[in-house]
Amino acid sequence: MHEIFTVQSDVAQKVAKALEVTLLAPVKQRVERAATSDPVAHDYYLKARRDHYNYTAEGFAQAIAGYEAAARRDPAYAMAYVGLAQVWVDALCNARFVERGRCPCGGDTCR
Repeated sequence: MHEIFTVQSDVAQKVAKALEVTLLAPVKQRVERAATSDPVAHDYYLKARRDHYNYTAEGFAQAIAGYEAAARRDPAYAMAYVGLAQVWVDALCNARFVERGRCPCGGDTCR
């Protein structure tokens, strides 16, 4: 599973080369550096994104748990924290979940 990050980097660099695009140094560094080297944390993150974009109360709750699991697994995995912030904003801004007390927080934080 660790090879997936290497493959992603290789593909991005080959696409840039095929398009005859020169990647700027900061962009190239981001392409070469994976957000996490832990495939389990990445898997938690990907599943959380899937659940998040279902845009249901249950999906939001599952996404929160998934992003938190990714962050616990790799505390330096910034995208897990970004996802967590995004899902809370989406859940709290989606009035139909908050009004019905179906927010992932149970409604206590939202009131």
